[in-house]
Amino acid sequence: PYFLHVRGRFLTAVGRYHDAAEAFIQAHNIKKDFYLNTLRLGELAKITGQRNEAFSYYEQIINAYRQNRFRSAKDLGIAGKAYANSKLALVM
Repeated sequence: PYFLHVRGRFLTAVGRYHDAAEAFIQAHNIKKDFYLNTLRLGELAKITGQRNEAFSYYEQIINAYRQNRFRSAKDLGIAGKAYANSKLALVM
């Protein structure tokens, strides 16, 4: 899933959002607890105007945090970003 994630980030950077979404979704289907990938899916959905979908991805991360699934400080940072983005999604 990590190669697919990097591919998705590259494709996002060059503006190929549909292809990026496919790469992120493939990575997500392989490893559901790859929270950085889930965060990127939410950010991409937000960029493309899919507010409800973005919120859904952020909620997946927030729910995982509430269920104590986080193992590292990096994951906690991802949860914080997801929480902040979910609040921004509500006002945008």
